[in-house]
Formats: sequence, C-alpha cells, structure tokens
Amino acid sequence: MRGIVPLLLLLFVIAGVGGTNYYRNLQRENTQVRSFGSYSDADIQAMIRGMLQEVDQLNARYETLKNTDSRAKKKGNMKQNMEEFERVQGSTREVKELGQIISQKEVLLRELKDEADYRSKNSDKLHVFIRRLTTF
Repeated sequence: MRGIVPLLLLLFVIAGVGGTNYYRNLQRENTQVRSFGSYSDADIQAMIRGMLQEVDQLNARYETLKNTDSRAKKKGNMKQNMEEFERVQGSTREVKELGQIISQKEVLLRELKDEADYRSKNSDKLHVFIRRLTTF
C-alpha cells in the first residue's frame, strides 16, 4: 500500500503536466494565422496545380522578354533616338514588372505548399495528440 500512493501521486502529476501542456499547445495552434486554413484539401491542391502552371507560363514569357535585344540602337536623328530610347525603356520596365509578378506568385505558391505540408503532418490524429502532449 505504501508503494502505491507515491505512484498514484506521480501519475497524477504527470497527467496534470501533460494536460496543461496539451491545452497550452492547442491554444498556440489555434492562435496561428493560416492564410488558407479555411480552404478544403482539394481546393488547396487545385490552387497549387494552377499556380504551378501560371508560374511556368510567366517564367517562359519572362525568359523570352529577357532574351530580346533591349539595347538602344543609334538612329539617324534626335526623334528616332528618343523613340528608340522609349522602346528600350518600355521593354526593360516590362521585364522588371514581370519579374515582380513572378516573385509574388512564387510566394503565394510557397504559402499554398506550406499549408498542404501542415495538413499532411496533422492528418494522423494520434501523432497530433502526442505532439501536443509532449511538446514543451
């Protein structure tokens, strides 16, 4: 009988610490903001596929524009030189803007992939329960 009381006390303390830890981790998870948390898994996968296609198309267009001759050619008179300068400036601006759009799309794609990874890691309920219980 003497050996059972300390074991029950130890079990009670472990259960209390584990329960408190579980609740704290659950609260932490619930306060995290996930941009795509309200979307279904199928929607997330569809958005990833669509975004991959869009980024590939934009990258192909970017490479085409980047490889075009964007150097100014000296023309005969001042008006032609100004027109050539404006053409080159417009081409360069288009390449730069397209690069920015691609960067934004890639950030969005990374967020979508992160959401899909988060969901795949949290699909096993037992694993989630143990992680919440034992993560300090």
